[in-house]
Amino acid sequence: LMTDLAPAFSLFEPTEVDGVLVGVEQPDASRFGTLVVSSDGDVRLQRFAEKQPGAGIINAGIYLLKSRLFARLPDSVPLSIERDVFPAWLADGVDLRVCVRCGEFLDIGTLESLALADDFVVRQWLWSERP
Repeated sequence: LMTDLAPAFSLFEPTEVDGVLVGVEQPDASRFGTLVVSSDGDVRLQRFAEKQPGAGIINAGIYLLKSRLFARLPDSVPLSIERDVFPAWLADGVDLRVCVRCGEFLDIGTLESLALADDFVVRQWLWSERP
């Protein structure tokens, strides 16, 4: 995802916000888990949902985290930020927000999709350089 992160930094600014995850709206999120945000429109992260067919907000893997959160990291190793850290923080009442962005997204989690990354980045860079 190549996007302007200024809206994410705006969400990150208030003192009470502990962190911001960047999410991407996808018409078919069946290959990914989704981010469930509060229904009142304040984009507060409620939980991570398992893979399911249909549209959803997926995790783009871009995080803005206040330094105070690093002292709250679990001691276990290995550690998954999505499966171990974020759920534990949410259970402890950590205030995480989601900045939903639109744009083309490429998950490089498979060898096939990783092979597409160079072309994807070049196309995105060329597109962003247009006047």
